[in-house]
Amino acid sequence: DGWKKMNLKKKCLSLIVATALNAGMPRISESYTPLPGRTIDSYAAIKKKMDRPDKVWAYFNSSAITYRKDQEGIFVGYDNTLRIVGKDYMQDPIDTYLSGEGDCEDYAALAADWLSAAGLPSKIIGFFERGNKNGHHICAVQYHGVWFYLGNEDYNGPYPSIQALIEKNEPNWAVYYEATLDQTKGAGERVFNEIYRNDAAKRKFGKCIERLK
Repeated sequence: DGWKKMNLKKKCLSLIVATALNAGMPRISESYTPLPGRTIDSYAAIKKKMDRPDKVWAYFNSSAITYRKDQEGIFVGYDNTLRIVGKDYMQDPIDTYLSGEGDCEDYAALAADWLSAAGLPSKIIGFFERGNKNGHHICAVQYHGVWFYLGNEDYNGPYPSIQALIEKNEPNWAVYYEATLDQTKGAGERVFNEIYRNDAAKRKFGKCIERLK
């Protein structure tokens, strides 16, 4: 069974590459170069220290992560697995740390990964602006019974509830999802599946992804 799954995964990844390139999507790079001193081990070490939302904000505010908008194409992550990059793709938090780059959902995912590991309830909240396609993501974290707003540009709180946090910070935006980090896994593949326009290939690609789950 293990070998069958491995071979299936290889076939699926080959299909992903072929359909993406045939659709004219650019290849971003074979891999990225981690910043000096950043390794998987150092990620684990710093993760243990991030046990409060203000510590995570201080890390963000130190310019340790540079804001970079998503591109479209194929990306190879830290563990050498292919990731499909759609118009709004959530990187693995380790990739965000190692590369030192990401956009709002990547900051939110990194914060959620660190703070949930410390035992703090953490939610990634996605918003869209009514009337257009603009979007934004933040991390809402509960610390000592109250909630804090933590994003790539701001950190504030406390609030008695997530709803109060949203009403104060994003009154003109509508929430389109609220999820834990684990619930967002595979978001990149789903986005790619949604934007890929060839219906036959889209169905084939979708079945392949479903079989991998």
